[in-house]
Amino acid sequence: MGKIRPVKQVKLFAGIIASGEAALLAAEKEVETTLGKISLRSEIIPFDHTEYYKAEMGEGLLRRWVGFEKTRFPSDLAPAKVAANAIEAKFAENGGGRTGRFARLRREPIPPAHPFCATFRVAPPGIADALAR
Repeated sequence: MGKIRPVKQVKLFAGIIASGEAALLAAEKEVETTLGKISLRSEIIPFDHTEYYKAEMGEGLLRRWVGFEKTRFPSDLAPAKVAANAIEAKFAENGGGRTGRFARLRREPIPPAHPFCATFRVAPPGIADALAR
């Protein structure tokens, strides 16, 4: 039988996928304004391992992971997801050959002992290790 333990706070992180560096940096600024101070940033890297967002966002996508300074309770994830959806909507584009978003956000909590995503996908170890510090 499992023991009931106090809930520990976790580190929240967001993955930003954007249609260019300007859009990525603008989305990052909006994320920080809305969700809190960013304390960790990955390098900006090409998001080229899938074409999943190509029809919606175009080619040449970029990605950056950010971790927030303040830890939060896992129950804070739902409001963070709602806030991130509002940010995505703000960066949506219509026309210009694209029908989708300038930026897409992924919000997830990471507890120190075992990274997990709200979508039940496990974060890559390098990201989890860096953000859990």
